[in-house]
Formats: sequence, structure tokens, C-alpha cells
Amino acid sequence: MLLGVDAGGSTCRARLVKADGSVLGTGLAGPANTRLGAADVILSLKSCCLQALVNAQLTENVLPEVDLCVGIAGHSRSGVVRELETDIFFRSFKSSLFVSDADIAHAGAHGEDDGGTVIVGTGSVAIATLADSRIQIGGKGFPGSDLGSGAHIGLLAVQHALLVKDGVQPASALSEEILAQADGGEFDLCHYFDQLGPTEYAQRAPLVVRHADSGDDAAVRIMARCAQHVDEMLLHLRRLGVSKLCLVGGLGPTMEQWVTDENRRQLVDPQGDPINGAVAIAAGLPRSGGDLQAMAISSDDTTDDHAQTHQ
Repeated sequence: MLLGVDAGGSTCRARLVKADGSVLGTGLAGPANTRLGAADVILSLKSCCLQALVNAQLTENVLPEVDLCVGIAGHSRSGVVRELETDIFFRSFKSSLFVSDADIAHAGAHGEDDGGTVIVGTGSVAIATLADSRIQIGGKGFPGSDLGSGAHIGLLAVQHALLVKDGVQPASALSEEILAQADGGEFDLCHYFDQLGPTEYAQRAPLVVRHADSGDDAAVRIMARCAQHVDEMLLHLRRLGVSKLCLVGGLGPTMEQWVTDENRRQLVDPQGDPINGAVAIAAGLPRSGGDLQAMAISSDDTTDDHAQTHQ
């Protein structure tokens, strides 16, 4: 059996399948970005995996028969990934592989074919495989990177609302709704927004999209600004010779409406979703590119010095 997990910045989704691809069970849990720390990530991942088993009417006794691949947001934080590796739950699987959430999205979109994938969700990143090389743009973490992401859209919306509060920018329907969520004085307002992280900012992105669709000038400017960063990633991949491009992720279909006509014409439909990619990697899909880093363990490992493979 194969278990693919998409451990993103907003939700964690799992799919347990037979070797022939038929679905046995699914699971859903909260965010699993490594930014949250190993303890919270492990809780989300375990909950998601166990839900898939329960949904398939199976127990943990079958874990030694299951190959697992987890595509996790913030995979570059190797310390957290190492803690996942050594957790007894994940060591119970026949084999376990931890890669980035971008890599499973790319594998789902293109399989073994060359191509480029721009993922826009809580974060934003572009991945491409071309011959024997792997290319990545962005995906280095909010707020310094991921400028086309849902988190960045939400951040810009909050910044706009605070500037409205100070009288610097004219009020908008967007700012009114953002400020109404805080609903407090100056101190309460600062405290409220100080508690927001990437997941919470990204949760405000649909609000911005809705107001932009209604013609709100502030929301339109925010969407156009973030779409510019998505356009830059698409254009850079095209200049490098990547011809097949997919725009995926929770905000992918929305961003497709905001990118330039020229970039939109280059887009193709993905072959599958990120969990399809995770399942394919668990089944042994070759991972192209010299930079792709994966943490792999198997139930046969007897030390904490697990293999770090570079494909």
C-alpha cells in the first residue's frame, strides 16, 4: 500500500491507496508547516495518516506494509524534518520519505515529464525540471519570500487596513471588513495583528479575492501586485526553456485570471494533484534534478543516522 500526504501551510491531506492506485481511505488535519515546530507538525501528520487508516477500516498494524511519502511545507528546515524522521510513528512504516510540498505538487502535475509548476497557496514557489536540472524560484518562507502567495495577499490587506485606520489611505470595503475582524482599540488592534502568522494571513486571501471580484480598488491593487510576482516566475521559467507550465495550489485557479494573457496561453492542465505526486514518489517515481533533497527512512533502519539522498 502507498500513503501520500500533502502537508501544507493551511491543511494536511492524506490518501491511502493500493498499488494499482485505487483509493482505500483519506485523512484531513490542520496545518503542518515546519515553521510551527516539530511537535505540532507531528501531531497534524499523525492525525491525518490515522484518519486515512480509519477511513480505510484499517489499524496501525498495517503500517509495516505501507510506503509513505510526505510533501511538507518548509522542508528546508532540516532540523524539524530530522525530528519527523526519528519519530517512532514514521519509523513504523515500510519506508518513509519526506520531500517538499512543492516537489509533490510538481510530481503530480508533470509525472516524469519535464515541465514547470508554479504553486500558489499559503506560500508560493516555482519548480521546474529540465533535462537533468532542477530549478526553484521562491519558496524560502514568508514574509521575506513567497511574494505571490495567499499569506502575502493577506499581509498586504492588513497593511492597507492599518493605513486606512491612520488616515493615510482612503477607506475601502476591504479595509472595513479587515478592521471589523479586529474590533478593538489601538492596543487591541496591534495585539490582534501581532498574533497572525502565514496561515492566518492566507486565510484572509479569499476575502481579498472576493472584494477584487466586486471591483474594490484596494483589493484589485493587491491582487495585481501579487500576480506580478507569479508572472515573473512564469516568465523566468519560459526564458530558461521550460515549455509546459502548470499553475496549481489553492489559489492557482484564481491567479490564472490575474496573470498576463501571454503567460496564461502557456499553461497546461496538471496530470494530477499533489497527493498523486506524493503517492507516485512513494511508489518510486524518479525525482529529477541535482538539487532535490529528500529525507528517507525505512522500518529496517536501526540507527538515527538515516540516509540523506541527492537524486
